[in-house]
Amino acid sequence: MRTAYWPGNYWSNQHWPGRQWMAVESFGLLTQANSAAFPDRKASGRGLHVTLGQGTAGEYLEHDAGELMARFHSRVMVKPGGLSGGAVVFLRGLDAAGAETFHVKLDAAGQRISAMLAGRGKLSAQLHHGMPWRCVELSLDATTGRAELWLDGCRADQIDGDWFDAATRRFQLGVIGKGVGAMGGLSLDEWAIAENYLGPVTVPPPPPPEGNFAVEPTRWLVVYNRLSADAAAWADDYRLRRRMPLANFVGLALSSLEVISEEEYQVFRQAVADYLQVNGLDQTVLGFVLGHGVPGYVQRADGLKDALASRLAYGGSEPAANALAGVTPLQRPRRENMGAYRLTARIDGPDLASAKSLSDRADGLAEIDAATADFGQIWLDARGASHPTEEAWQDSIVAWASGGGTSGGGGPSGGGGERQRLRLPVNVLTASGASGGGTSGGATSGGGASGGGDEDYSSVRRDSVFWGLGGPLPASGFFAEPNGPRAVCVPLNATAATGGSMRLWNVSSWLGAAMSAGYAAAGVSSRPALADDVPDLGRFLAALRQGWTVSEAWLVSVANPQGAMFLAGDPLATLPIPKDGWDVFGPLENLESFGAASWLAILPRDSRACLVEESWQPPEGQIAHYLVREVDAWGRSEAGTRSVRIARVGGKAVAPPLPAVWPESQGWPVWVEDGQLQLRLVWPGPAGECGVKKVELLRQREEQAAEVITTFYSVAQENWVEAYAQAPTQGSVRFAWRVTGNGGLIWQSFWSQAVTPWETAGVELCEVVKWSGR
Repeated sequence: MRTAYWPGNYWSNQHWPGRQWMAVESFGLLTQANSAAFPDRKASGRGLHVTLGQGTAGEYLEHDAGELMARFHSRVMVKPGGLSGGAVVFLRGLDAAGAETFHVKLDAAGQRISAMLAGRGKLSAQLHHGMPWRCVELSLDATTGRAELWLDGCRADQIDGDWFDAATRRFQLGVIGKGVGAMGGLSLDEWAIAENYLGPVTVPPPPPPEGNFAVEPTRWLVVYNRLSADAAAWADDYRLRRRMPLANFVGLALSSLEVISEEEYQVFRQAVADYLQVNGLDQTVLGFVLGHGVPGYVQRADGLKDALASRLAYGGSEPAANALAGVTPLQRPRRENMGAYRLTARIDGPDLASAKSLSDRADGLAEIDAATADFGQIWLDARGASHPTEEAWQDSIVAWASGGGTSGGGGPSGGGGERQRLRLPVNVLTASGASGGGTSGGATSGGGASGGGDEDYSSVRRDSVFWGLGGPLPASGFFAEPNGPRAVCVPLNATAATGGSMRLWNVSSWLGAAMSAGYAAAGVSSRPALADDVPDLGRFLAALRQGWTVSEAWLVSVANPQGAMFLAGDPLATLPIPKDGWDVFGPLENLESFGAASWLAILPRDSRACLVEESWQPPEGQIAHYLVREVDAWGRSEAGTRSVRIARVGGKAVAPPLPAVWPESQGWPVWVEDGQLQLRLVWPGPAGECGVKKVELLRQREEQAAEVITTFYSVAQENWVEAYAQAPTQGSVRFAWRVTGNGGLIWQSFWSQAVTPWETAGVELCEVVKWSGR
């Protein structure tokens, strides 16, 4: 005999300390290998792999508990993928005298797990289709006479009988016996014996803050149809893609129909709730993914249908308001603030490849480089309202686009500001064909809204997001060939359902059309939508801008998550909206009055101008200051800060000439050299770029009016102007510069010091910094 390694090198307080597991030598091959280890464990470990030999000989580990166990749960993770041609016994119990008390057998040909209890009874479970690793657990209580067989966290079979003489002392794991035709091998890991149910190996989420949100894979429960081979293949692909623990997947025997009855739904709902509670996930899981092969709708008595995803969104017994939908600022969903609500989404398609493609699209969005990518555009359709509820939706779209909306009033803190923060082009169509309005505060840019008639909106292109009213079906060719990442499509209708079967991707529904067009997710309805069913546009896009998943954005923006609308697509999809661009603050009387409340416009990175509406311009003849800050790819807004001055002349906004850097103070000194007065005016750059058209030198003798003594016209390429004047022969004299800019606006410098004849007779009065660069 030799001491065996515990499979996976894993111990817990459910095992007897000080006891050792022993290996029994046999004629087969029993090895430990990293490739046989259960993959969910973060620490490296080795699993037990059994390669089958000829005949019926077995290879196994044995553990002597040291006492008879009248009550126990023996759990083991089994990977039977390499087994074929027959059955093997992989788990067995013996009493103190060596008589068999139970054995558990895997029939590879019949795809069945069965447990024999000392000839007194049999439990069995059909394997159907599932993950590569299966969790098998036998529960035996000789004191109550109950025996249970669990498969993948669900009770598969149960019998009651007289098992008082079935207490077990020795446990064996491996291949204790096999049929002659059994070939290949199997892997075993995470063997544990306890007095209570263990179930699949769970992996807890990481600690907050990162592990507190739905972007963490351990926060989701994925439901799939174990009666479908494609559904099981999709589930395994999703597990590997999202690195989800095996315990976060539950396979249920479900109908192959798209629509199920209310009675079938209640059975489904209870099975999901039981799985969460029994396996200790009820306080961990934040959301449900309804995977490939899961029915989509529940038939109602009134002939309408509810989406299964919407019905599952609430876990309480009495309806309750969604508190997250009314909180400002937005609160990211987590267990502490969600109440009885959970995130939900459905991933399905006409076939396995289609279902997988939804996650491919989500992965493609996540891989976009926010600093360089072309994100496409947002299309908002506020046309075609045929119902009072739709008129309200129409008004909310226009209000959000023009700076109001339910997310707040004008300015970046309101709806329009959230729109600007997207830094994406927004196309808004209203019933009249006019633009839905500029960006918040009246500031528009190259990324602002565009208008057009119906003929300009027969299709959408470069549409990252589509949101708006529409008939029961999209127009033929509405989704043109994509030229950019398509993320979310949300059509609204108060008289008909916009969602159809996810198993038919065609133009017979908005859902099918959006999926065929390449969208990663769609928000559609199972029946005519009501006011509280529809997400708030501003809140939804604001959440996406913050980097939240589409499922999180959905929950914080819809008042009634149990309503007609539901989310289709990978719930972990995100839209990396660009953060770099320009922030504009103003109008300011001076730069000292700058503050966050003076935020005017948020522009995308390719903007070259900010057109300021009349209401934000200064009064006639006055100058206002605007601060422009460059925002980098990480959203930091301190790079490249500069100020802009705008004046209003004749009802038009013009740029006044830029003040000079010299002279720039009251009573500036005059340079005296050889009895001549030398005067200089200096700008920070070429005069033409500083808005200078004409420069005049003013002279004022003591108690006389000011007069122009020198005029310069061709100074556009110079950054300085120099003039000479005669020294006064009596009295005193002082000078000032007058600059005329665009629109005839004039800027005049402070007056210089007063110069007297006595002062000019001496040497140079002061040292002056020569800004000319000579």
